[in-house]
Amino acid sequence: HMNRYTLIITSLFLLFQCKPNEKKQDAQQETKQEENNIIPTASPSLPPAFKAFTETPVEGSDLKHIERFEKNTGMLMEEGYLRNGNKEGNWCTYKGMGSIKRLDSISHYHNGVLEGISITFDKRNAIEQIAHYKNNKLDGRYFKYERNRLKEELFFKNGKLDGECIYYFFDGRKEKEVSFKDG
Repeated sequence: HMNRYTLIITSLFLLFQCKPNEKKQDAQQETKQEENNIIPTASPSLPPAFKAFTETPVEGSDLKHIERFEKNTGMLMEEGYLRNGNKEGNWCTYKGMGSIKRLDSISHYHNGVLEGISITFDKRNAIEQIAHYKNNKLDGRYFKYERNRLKEELFFKNGKLDGECIYYFFDGRKEKEVSFKDG
């Protein structure tokens, strides 16, 4: 009977000891979040899609560096710059499980619009596609890769296939060439 009472008393003691420590850890975590400028809800200067993020003004400019985090894990999911609430410059997205993350894409924006190059990566960190955008539409060369090998070489104009498009076999030989005009 003595062991049972000792176990109950010890359990109660530990239970009450944990409660204040949890509150202390929560307070420390809130302080740390405030120090790191982590804002748990959207700020007026950000689009509503941003829920948990850091917002850091870039000295000497009107840009803000943004880091958006996954709400449950705190993992960095996206980062880039905003100017007047719009994406500006290069933006990176990340994917992953647990503490392991990988670069998923790099895309260039101007005034909130995809403009320029966009590169996506596969789960082995190899380039999966390279695309060129103009005014949020595919415009220019587009390359698709599979296991580090060129699979498709396409040309777009104003979001539609336009020009010579080449498809490749896995060994690099041309599978077919197709010409497109306005899609």
